[in-house]
Amino acid sequence: MDDIKETVRTSGERLCRAVTSLTLRLCDISVSEISDARKAMDIVLPLLLTDGIVSKVNDIRKASITIVTKLAKGAGVAIRPHLSELVVCMLQSLSSLEDQGLNYVEVCLIMSTAH
Repeated sequence: MDDIKETVRTSGERLCRAVTSLTLRLCDISVSEISDARKAMDIVLPLLLTDGIVSKVNDIRKASITIVTKLAKGAGVAIRPHLSELVVCMLQSLSSLEDQGLNYVEVCLIMSTAH
């Protein structure tokens, strides 16, 4: 997604959309078994937190925040094992990201832990 060549960037963006769609379905407890959603979350969330949200590339940061937001909406209890690392990452990234999407995810996480 951050290549110099436009054709490579375009292909990367299409691949990102396809992988995002699949990931969101796998992590959504309304369409996947909770155990499968947890396994998928165990793979994707650490990657988004360690490489995506903290990326120096603005498009990758935005895509990662969007994905994490959507994951938080559909993952339900499957996201609970990752809440502490997710909250820590968001708090550390707040000053550099300044994105409304991140604030929304934080509110969703706070609400989900209250239940």
